[in-house]
Amino acid sequence: MKKVDYLIKGNFISQRLNQFDQLTQAIEEFVSMPLENRVWPMIRGRRLTLLTDDPHLATQARFMEKQLCKHINTKLGLRIIGVDIKVMSLPLARKRAAISRKKASPQTTEVVRSIANSIADPELQAALKRLIDTDTRH
Repeated sequence: MKKVDYLIKGNFISQRLNQFDQLTQAIEEFVSMPLENRVWPMIRGRRLTLLTDDPHLATQARFMEKQLCKHINTKLGLRIIGVDIKVMSLPLARKRAAISRKKASPQTTEVVRSIANSIADPELQAALKRLIDTDTRH
């Protein structure tokens, strides 16, 4: 069994991380947009595996596979012959915390209503009145 120090100092992990950074930078250059935390490239043999959570980027990479291989080969001196693209699912959205809103006081309601009545713009006046009505219903 190899020692942990070998993995860290023996350049195995650092080489992989370096390769990851170089590939990401080359792909960013190719698509002309920042891809931080949007793409995770790996090389297996002579194929590039590209993990992404962006279906648009995946489609673009599929259509431009040969040009992408050529760009990476030229930029990094590799001999990649193809790209495998995998779209990962987006992380599940967190549930929103319930917002606890307090009702406006009767004085606040009257002030907003008088402001609404003094506004000449009918759309703005109607919007303020809807706001007051919504607050009084809940």
